[in-house]
Amino acid sequence: MLALEIGTGSGILAMLAARAGAYVVACEKDAILAAIAEATVRRNGLGERISIVAKAGAELRVPHDIPRPADLLLLDLFANRLFDFDPFGTIRSVSRLLGPNVIVVLSRVSLEAALVEFGRWDRVIPRNVAGLDLAPLQSLSPMLTKIEATDPDLVTRSIAGTMVSATLPYDMPATSGVSERILTSNGGRVNGIVFWLRLELAPGHVLEARPGQTRHGFYAQPHFFALRNQTETSSGQQCAVRIGWQDKVLTVDYADWRS
Repeated sequence: MLALEIGTGSGILAMLAARAGAYVVACEKDAILAAIAEATVRRNGLGERISIVAKAGAELRVPHDIPRPADLLLLDLFANRLFDFDPFGTIRSVSRLLGPNVIVVLSRVSLEAALVEFGRWDRVIPRNVAGLDLAPLQSLSPMLTKIEATDPDLVTRSIAGTMVSATLPYDMPATSGVSERILTSNGGRVNGIVFWLRLELAPGHVLEARPGQTRHGFYAQPHFFALRNQTETSSGQQCAVRIGWQDKVLTVDYADWRS
């Protein structure tokens, strides 16, 4: 099997694939990282099975850089907010290097969301401090705040809803777009929405930054979007959540309760 890895970094995914029997072409546009990856590959005795190419994926050519279209595509491109490093543009840039029955690891990626109550909500939304009204500062408060998935002050109030997803390498969101979903409360106080990254490596093998369920060692962290007001909800109460993205930037356009 011929594998292609985009953005090899340390080279660890390439080495795992090579150790499993694949021949790997791993590209890395950062020349320093590429040199370190090459040294690491040789150090682990896999130099004959891995070719490190100091180029971006868009610059690779058949047969100069890779002997033929790849059977396997290896990806480690996704960050907390899904779009941070333009992963879908990067994948599109190498589509001509992929065989007709290419296997992709990971196979599916999504941005999930749920209604939550965050115990430190008042530290995110400026209101009253020491008897002073700081409400005018609310327009400057961060839209998305990174939190720990294991934060004990975070309580989910709905099941997860998929805001945007992609099945790789061909079914991917456009460069810009919007997505609206309805989240249904289980009841209780709600003061925000939590968003997290979900990666499906292969059927039955999932890594995700879901609050309270993140596997130890997973790099991704959820993000909290604070609503301007806290709401005591009843079971079945619905909230419309809309996100937008442009290139690498993810925004939350609104979250409104429906009567």
